[in-house]
Amino acid sequence: MANILLLRVPSQGEDDRYAATFTQAGYRALPVPVLETVWCNLPTLKSIIEAGPRAAGFEGVILTSARSSEAWKTVVEDLADTSSDPGNVGEATAAVLKQMQQGTPYTPQIIRGEASGTGKRLAQFICEQADGKPKKLLYLTGDKNRDTVPTILAQAGVEFRSLKVYETQGSCTFARDLKDALKIASAGNF
Repeated sequence: MANILLLRVPSQGEDDRYAATFTQAGYRALPVPVLETVWCNLPTLKSIIEAGPRAAGFEGVILTSARSSEAWKTVVEDLADTSSDPGNVGEATAAVLKQMQQGTPYTPQIIRGEASGTGKRLAQFICEQADGKPKKLLYLTGDKNRDTVPTILAQAGVEFRSLKVYETQGSCTFARDLKDALKIASAGNF
């Protein structure tokens, strides 16, 4: 059986469809992560949450990725309950928040917009939900965002503050991981 290296992070919590596809085609697949996520500005996020988001005028938090939800989770795991109302995109983002509700004391009480699926539809959903004067929202982002959400919110007069909470970079362990994968592949141990 031939070996194949998948230069990507395997799917978490589910069967990796790429590995499964190659396995069905007669290959032995081994994932090697090329990228990694690193947190940034978490002390700023923590200070906002500790003061209470409403102290800064925030009435909700926009989370458009599982990574932004993980950043939120990282900060709030040991903090008291919050009343912020996050909007989020997609099932993966909502899953992180729902997991927090089950396992941590400091979680969003209301999760809305998970059926939106895209930043554009979430921004439209937020604009439609704003009663009267739009709310001020905290928008947790990464370093590789489109301007779709900010543009739609700004055009609708919804006030928000963007806070970058994660960055994607080359894996610090790529060289070692690749060397280990090649060693395993050459020995036929996977």
